[in-house]
Amino acid sequence: MTAQENIEITDVPAGKRQELDWILEESFEGWYLWHSKKTLRDVELVRAAMSSAKPVGLVMLKTLEGTVGYVYYIAVARPRECSPAIQSI
Repeated sequence: MTAQENIEITDVPAGKRQELDWILEESFEGWYLWHSKKTLRDVELVRAAMSSAKPVGLVMLKTLEGTVGYVYYIAVARPRECSPAIQSI
């Protein structure tokens, strides 16, 4: 678990990554959307941020050497609904 009580970070196996395409579609367009979808299939490591067992974001990572790596993309889903406190503003 992270500092957020309701967010869990999980590794996403290659066979389940296509389920995250919708987050990329909300985050990118044009060439970046095309490349992020290709990278999602081929990249070494994908981690998803899960809230209530639903993906809300992802990061695509590559290890270069030892503990040094590269971040290809970070994508975050659009909010689905406002909290009651925000709705009252």
